[in-house]
Amino acid sequence: NGWSSAGNLITGRVNHTATLLPSGKVLVVGGTDISGAAFNTAELYDPASNSWSAAPSLTTARVNHTATLLPTGKVMIAGGATKFSGVAYATTELYDPANNSWSAGASFATARSLHTATLLATGKVLLASGEGSNGSTILTSAQLYDPATNTWTAAGNLADPHAFHTATLLPSGKVMVAGGFGQASTEIYDPTANSWSSGGNLSSTRLLHAATLLASGKLLITGGTATLYGSSLNSVDIYDPAGSTWVGAGTLATARGGHTATLLPSGKVLVAGGGNAGILASAELYSPASNAWSSGGTLTAARASHTATLLASGKVLVVG
Repeated sequence: NGWSSAGNLITGRVNHTATLLPSGKVLVVGGTDISGAAFNTAELYDPASNSWSAAPSLTTARVNHTATLLPTGKVMIAGGATKFSGVAYATTELYDPANNSWSAGASFATARSLHTATLLATGKVLLASGEGSNGSTILTSAQLYDPATNTWTAAGNLADPHAFHTATLLPSGKVMVAGGFGQASTEIYDPTANSWSSGGNLSSTRLLHAATLLASGKLLITGGTATLYGSSLNSVDIYDPAGSTWVGAGTLATARGGHTATLLPSGKVLVAGGGNAGILASAELYSPASNAWSSGGTLTAARASHTATLLASGKVLVVG
């Protein structure tokens, strides 16, 4: 229950992505610095040497994009924007760890950033909602990528527009989209019917929260903010797929938004960093067995809008 240094990125970044590769290395892509302009650079973390190295650059600089490890072992980078709330993309790029190179992927119908990408049990990838191409429209559309054919198809429309939301693959194979800009609603995507239905409501409107699927199959939603620039929340919701119900799960010791929440091998959930009238260095642990929270130690640096990746060793890599 302690934190230690994992070296330094070549380029400090925020709102990037981090993907655990089959080799055990972690691919960090894009993001931005305090200037707001997106990066096209990528880096690789090697846990064996606890060191960073440059990876080839993307063709397009991106922030608020998504990264998905495909069944092929390649990583698909989808959408994103030129800057935060900037012009969005409908393009994708594919990283091949075998030869450490990028190639163009198929483009999708509607440009978006601040969306979610979920790998389904079928091997397809669901993109849901997000911010549109002009940086002011929140989308209700969803799109489905088939790696076998490198093609995109429509995946229906959500009832509500979502951005800064979460999307989680449930044990049933369905996907739960929760919260987002101006929303307390949740929606469930059924891949078999290619349709959406209501998943009930969270205890409050929330965005910049985190969603973690527990070993029990229940879904834990932590923190966030009620509005984009509003106060951070300490409330916690749990969704039980068996009864399709939402219940409270106590409160965080510290209200936070823009944090990460990682399921550990022990079954506990590590909530790290985030913001609350300033950036936080604290971390908390949730125990599903006791439905209780405890300290998760203190990060060596306060951070928000970072990434957290569970490594093969069981350690958690927090980046940027």
